[in-house]
Amino acid sequence: MTLKGLFTPIVTPFDASGALNLTAVDAIVEAQLEAGASGLIACGTTGEYYTLDESERQALIERVVRQVNGRVSVLAGINALNTREGELRARQARDLGCDGLMMSPPAYSLPEQHEILAHFKAVAAATALPLVLYDFPVRAGVQIEVDTVLALSEVDNIVGIKESSGDFSRLLALRDQCPSDFQLICGCDDQAADHLWWGARAWISGSANVFPAEQAAMLAAAERQDFESVRAGMAAMMPIIRDMEGGGYNQKAKLGTRVRLGIEAGDVRQPLLPLSRREVEEFQSLIAGFDKSTS
Repeated sequence: MTLKGLFTPIVTPFDASGALNLTAVDAIVEAQLEAGASGLIACGTTGEYYTLDESERQALIERVVRQVNGRVSVLAGINALNTREGELRARQARDLGCDGLMMSPPAYSLPEQHEILAHFKAVAAATALPLVLYDFPVRAGVQIEVDTVLALSEVDNIVGIKESSGDFSRLLALRDQCPSDFQLICGCDDQAADHLWWGARAWISGSANVFPAEQAAMLAAAERQDFESVRAGMAAMMPIIRDMEGGGYNQKAKLGTRVRLGIEAGDVRQPLLPLSRREVEEFQSLIAGFDKSTS
């Protein structure tokens, strides 16, 4: 599996009562595909996977796969607190028709590197689906160190890494040391232009819930070596991306889905709480400024 283009870890929409809104899932899928997304990820961090019970998780993945209907690739986020759970989620994704998997190290248990290596090898062995590693130490509490990534890159169906560490020197080290067919995928929205300049051609972007067309256009510009357009696109989005990363990321992804795509995704589930009125107004003002400047 080769990941190329924009992959959006879509928000999970809830209705006014807080229940899963599958009709809105369909609308989000269609809006993302129309905007040029090359793939979708269900049950990612931006999708609040940690708030879904097992029946909701299955219903969500099943609905995304059905609505996509083979038009682009669908990956399932399979983060789990233990290896057995990860194996079960990998098999579930396979049985529901997903094309691939994405997974970070188990949170909270703080496994050492040899344990992280064993964990990913076991999950990868559970199915033949391609698996993308997800390095996000701020969330997981541990990092997949470069030597561990190199060892995992030798596993046939571990095909790449979503690099969300924020350490750009680490990306360059991976670029120099990993096999040429092991994919280095941008996972830091505010560093996307840098990743693209250094040769990344896939971007897994939570902020694509707000900017799918614009970010797909950035990837297309990079493909034709038009890095002036890449830089301009990044510069225009940067104030909003920084604001999202400064706090309330998931809430703002859902608000952006409503404001820019016209789809009501509802509130986040606890432990997160809705934005304050002031935060909503400030974020809407940023979006209005972006739309005015790019119209």
